[in-house]
Amino acid sequence: MITPRGIAVAGALFVLLVLGILTHYPELGFLFLVGLATLVIGLGWVLRKPRLRIDRQIEPDRVVRGDVALGLLKVGNPNSVASAPVVAYEATGDTTVTVDIERLAPGEHISTTYKLPTSRRAVIPVGPLSITRQDPFGLWRITQRVGDIRQLWVHPVTHAVAGLPSGRTLSMDGRDDDRARNGSITFHSLREYVIGDDLRRVHWRSSAKLGTLMVRESVDTSLARITLVLDTQPSSYRGDGFEEAVEVAASIGVTATSERYAVRLLTTSGESAMARGITSDSTVLLDCFAGLEVGRGGTLTQLAEGLANERRGDILVVVTGRPSPSDLSGIVAVGRRFDAGLVAMITSAEPDGSDPALPNVTMLRAPTAQALIAQWNTLVQR
Repeated sequence: MITPRGIAVAGALFVLLVLGILTHYPELGFLFLVGLATLVIGLGWVLRKPRLRIDRQIEPDRVVRGDVALGLLKVGNPNSVASAPVVAYEATGDTTVTVDIERLAPGEHISTTYKLPTSRRAVIPVGPLSITRQDPFGLWRITQRVGDIRQLWVHPVTHAVAGLPSGRTLSMDGRDDDRARNGSITFHSLREYVIGDDLRRVHWRSSAKLGTLMVRESVDTSLARITLVLDTQPSSYRGDGFEEAVEVAASIGVTATSERYAVRLLTTSGESAMARGITSDSTVLLDCFAGLEVGRGGTLTQLAEGLANERRGDILVVVTGRPSPSDLSGIVAVGRRFDAGLVAMITSAEPDGSDPALPNVTMLRAPTAQALIAQWNTLVQR
């Protein structure tokens, strides 16, 4: 509560008191009383907590790396007297954002914004907001915490993917688009009506109960299911290789959900996420990608052994850097259990002819995400 300056003043006062007693010099006693009064007045100043109404929001709470995310701070003074200027500190992960709040007249309200850090992909805890008040002499400081901890998701950059390979497995439920056979629509859930929805999909009973139009949302289960594997082993990457690999995996996952493919995301360190073939599920995948880090855990070989025990799949996509030969052999071998397989490697190393191969497994190499996605687009457009 007491500042370094306050500690220095208190120390000086102690010296003045001792000298005054030893020398019987009244002026030193007078200086001691003045300094003591200053300390007491400063303490009374900061103990009068600023009764301010504060509302803090994050807009938006999900952004792409490098885009702008703002903290919106609304401050009001409900008191009958003016409030003193205060400083607000917003904890944002490993950094702190400082916001100056000026003196407010009685009943006055202000709004201010401040930028939040989005230079790196992460899930960033924001808050709580700390309101700091200091006396005019800088001897005392008091901090009041306001609000709770919010989350800011900084998603990876994604690149345009031209298309996806097709699997062969079809569901008996069929499609839910104009090519669907009669009665072959697979119901998924209800959601609120948005302009452009087919009124024939309105669920009138739920709409009457909830007081708002609700429509049926269906999934197309005849589209291929993609198993998307991301290698998170630190030994597989050099430099920014892992960030590039995340961008590749995120680009494929977002494109798959936009084309209504079901996507299962797996990582070697154990994280997982599911997208059920609904466009809005891309947020689920991106939220997962935002929090991924390289870390010790399983290996591609162990993950491949788990996939080998499952039933035959449609499409397998593995995104890695430069894995060990055993990891690469294991993941390529499990590709025979899928209709199509692709291994995307973020590496500048040229193939040395020792890579394992299967007829239905394609291997791509490039040093950056953009270059690798360009190879992918060339492959699927053939």
